[in-house]
Amino acid sequence: MRLARPVYESLPYAYVGLGWLAMLVSYFNAGSGGGVIAFILSLFAQVAGLTIYLHRRDCRSRRSQYPCEIIEEP
Repeated sequence: MRLARPVYESLPYAYVGLGWLAMLVSYFNAGSGGGVIAFILSLFAQVAGLTIYLHRRDCRSRRSQYPCEIIEEP
C-alpha cells in the first residue's frame, strides 16, 4: 500500500502526537485501569514514531553518501 507523500512524511509526527495525547489521558485518569492502558499506548506510540523517524533519517543519509549506480563485477 502506498501513501501520499505528505501523509507518509507526517506519520512519525502523528505517532508522537498520539503518544502525547495518550500521556495526557493517562495523567488525568491516573487511578483507573484506563490510565494505565493509555500510558502503555503512549509509550508504544512514541517509541514507534521515534523509530520510524530515526530509520528514515538513517536511510536518507546513507542514500546521499553512496551513488545509485549498479556495480558490475570484473
